[in-house]
Amino acid sequence: MVCVSRGWGRGVLLGLGIFAVLETGRPTEGVPSSCPCAACGPSGEGEDAGRALAGTQRELPYGGKPCVKGTCRPSFIIIGAGKCGTSSLYYYLLDHPQVEPAGAKQIQFFDHQLGRGVSWYTAHFPRSMPDGHVTGEASPGYIVYHHVPGAVQRVLPQVRILAVVRDPIDRLWSSYHYNYLDLLHRGQRPVHIKSFVRVEKDILDSCLRRNSYSPRIGSAGGKMVDVYSSCIQQTPERKHLSLIREREAELRADSKEVAFPRSTSHLYRMFISRGLYSLMLEWWYDLFPDGQIHVICTEHLHDDSAATMTGAARFIGLDDFDFTATVEKGKYNALANRGYDKVTSWDQAAETEGKRPPIDEETRAALADIFHPFNERLFELTGNRCDWNE
Repeated sequence: MVCVSRGWGRGVLLGLGIFAVLETGRPTEGVPSSCPCAACGPSGEGEDAGRALAGTQRELPYGGKPCVKGTCRPSFIIIGAGKCGTSSLYYYLLDHPQVEPAGAKQIQFFDHQLGRGVSWYTAHFPRSMPDGHVTGEASPGYIVYHHVPGAVQRVLPQVRILAVVRDPIDRLWSSYHYNYLDLLHRGQRPVHIKSFVRVEKDILDSCLRRNSYSPRIGSAGGKMVDVYSSCIQQTPERKHLSLIREREAELRADSKEVAFPRSTSHLYRMFISRGLYSLMLEWWYDLFPDGQIHVICTEHLHDDSAATMTGAARFIGLDDFDFTATVEKGKYNALANRGYDKVTSWDQAAETEGKRPPIDEETRAALADIFHPFNERLFELTGNRCDWNE
């Protein structure tokens, strides 16, 4: 699972399936060019830096000295994706003797807190560390927002970027339960997954028609549409939920009074979009050398945990470490608003998921058609094929 060259030129037309994506820029408001971390100089990461991990000791970011005048910069960030195992990856890394914890696993600076300034961000990390030690954080929301890569590049030009991706259909089904069904109170009527899928797909298709793009075109003029800000995020929540209610009325005549938890509306309005990993990772590969980005399949983290963690540690530049005992502790689960230290075994986690009814075959088939071209682009982009059952 080492990072390899993407092997294609920018501006190539891609067959992206039901819609295209148009890049709208990467604002870095709140991150002045003169900020302390931006003065660290160029990244110094060559295109081949991530390809020779096995058998060689890779240099750490900042030459192994990330702390300056009582401020320690993160050497790695885990950018997502949500419901893919970012908590497990982060806490497994904390078992490595060279890794120091941040004050919080999710700081969410680059997606939601830029206005607080870089000093606020760095205050979440240790004030000092021995040379050769590193610290980092994991904020799954970073992968979703198109302005984040530019902000990260300006503040942390040498940072190593890790992303965890899961079969997007399994991720969607897990998120539907975790971020929607599990939050409903007794007696509340749920929205069927078919309604969420149909409405989000229709919104994305409608966005293309408004911009005079065919749903089968992958790009136009070498530019990609930012599907997240242009489509989903610019569709008023009230309109989105109204469309879902209408769809429910078509499916089940008695389901008009369906429930929508407010705290996770930004998640269940983007069940499909948050699984289009290739689109989001394009933003990062446009700004960072391949050798600074390492993409891990959730399935590999599950099935070959110790070896996957060895690869992640070598990517960061850490000394070899036996993660066998670490991963035997189990899978870490991020509990919403209740910390990030619950651990269950992978077998227990699989048993929990196994108790859920499987997604219906009609919806799975529709999702497979949507995700397939994006999955193939992801594998081309990263040089790493995940074991996904489309």
